[in-house]
Order: sequence, then structure tokens, then C-alpha cells
Amino acid sequence: MPTDTHATTTPTDTAAPPSEPGSLDAIVDGGFGKMLGLEHAHLMIGLEIAIGLRMRGALAEALRMHATLVLAAPTDVELQIGLAECALMVEAYEIALQAASVVVAVAPSDPRGYLLSGRACLGLDALEEAREDLADAVRFASAAGRADILAEARRLSARFD
Repeated sequence: MPTDTHATTTPTDTAAPPSEPGSLDAIVDGGFGKMLGLEHAHLMIGLEIAIGLRMRGALAEALRMHATLVLAAPTDVELQIGLAECALMVEAYEIALQAASVVVAVAPSDPRGYLLSGRACLGLDALEEAREDLADAVRFASAAGRADILAEARRLSARFD
């Protein structure tokens, strides 16, 4: 007779059941974009179009497009970075801060989120928060070998010296 207790015990599955379509969990997991039939590649094409609009100076249209893309995939780091960058360009610092906060939450070792958050905080005159975020941007940019982010974070941090 087998003595394996695992064979006679009932497994306890603690995994959450699949999200209901349209639920908040499903939307956060990109369900909105999936409900529309959008794949990641479609969203990246949209991101390129939004960046093109920004480069041409159509900032209001670009901001709307970035915001729409984020609705389709709220935890996508590249989409949130695009939204934050565009929001900073139009001085919509609250939107930029919200998007940067998502980047920090989803990718906590990505220095871009901290840099964008620091820039948004500077725009909001939240200087202590800006100082902290820029220090984190320097730390994570150094670790990641991101000289471009490191240089900008140091440049912005110099105002606190």
C-alpha cells in the first residue's frame, strides 16, 4: 500500500479564478484591449503613430491617442511611458505622474519610471518627491547602464545642490 500522502490529499488551489470579462481585474490585465481584438503588436503600432503625432507637434491628438492605448493595456510599461512623456510635453503633470507611478509599480527597477515621476513632481512643485524620484532614477540607471537616463537625472538633480 502506498504511503504517499500527496496522493490521498485534496489539492488546495489558491489561484484566483479567471477574471470575468469587463471586470476591473480583466481590464487591468489588458482585457479591454483583448475584448476589442487588439493584440500587443497592434498597440505597438498605435504607440508608433502616437509618437509620430508628438514629433509633428500634434500634442493634443497624441495625448488622446496615448491615453486610449493605455486604456487597452493599463500595465504595459511602454504605453505608460509614452503617455507620461506626452503629458509632460503639454504640462499635464498629474497625468504624467499617474503614468509614471504605474511604470514604477509594474517595473520597479526600470529607471525611466522614476525619471518621469521626478520630472512630473518638478512640474507640480513637489520638490521633495522629485528629489527622491531623481535619486532613484540615478541609482537604477547606474545599475542598468542607462547613461542617457543617468545624465538627465543628474542634470535635474543638480538644482537641489
